[in-house]
Amino acid sequence: MEFRNVSFQYPAGGRRILNAISFHARPGTRVGVAGPSGSGKSTLVNLLARFYEPSDGAILIDQT
Repeated sequence: MEFRNVSFQYPAGGRRILNAISFHARPGTRVGVAGPSGSGKSTLVNLLARFYEPSDGAILIDQT
């Protein structure tokens, strides 16, 4: 799984929730996401599950 420069802004407008997030997780590894309330943790997971589409960037699973 890879996030490449992923940014997200809710369709209604407002500020960006995520801005140019990039990371790579190899198969079989575990990733923990930590941060204060409102930092975008749930949004990150919702993007991975494709409940939302990123405003910019790409989310790759198995390099596709």
